[in-house]
Amino acid sequence: MSKTRPMVRNREVAYRVLANPRQRRLLTTLAERGRDSVDGLVEAVTRRECLPDDDAEDRRRVRRDVHVSLVHVHLPMVADHGLIEYDRDEGDVALLDGSGSAAFEGVLELAVSEA
Repeated sequence: MSKTRPMVRNREVAYRVLANPRQRRLLTTLAERGRDSVDGLVEAVTRRECLPDDDAEDRRRVRRDVHVSLVHVHLPMVADHGLIEYDRDEGDVALLDGSGSAAFEGVLELAVSEA
């Protein structure tokens, strides 16, 4: 029984992290960059979410929404699940090394393919 519990927990973490499109975009960006500042991630996720015909006001609104949700929801949640290191004080975010963890690599692969 103890052999199946970690797998279930890893699957539940994957479902929780991948359920939100913004979290998938966040992980995709970090998979490409490895590490970045919060501001850099906000800009990258905003670019992924804006439509080509969005005007400047639409882009500002999306950017504000992305910033608030990353700082207060998505970065802390993904960090709590052990996928990233998030330094709130410095504003730095880094993808943690998932080598040796099939669950981690699976979550990251799914995030990139779904973003």
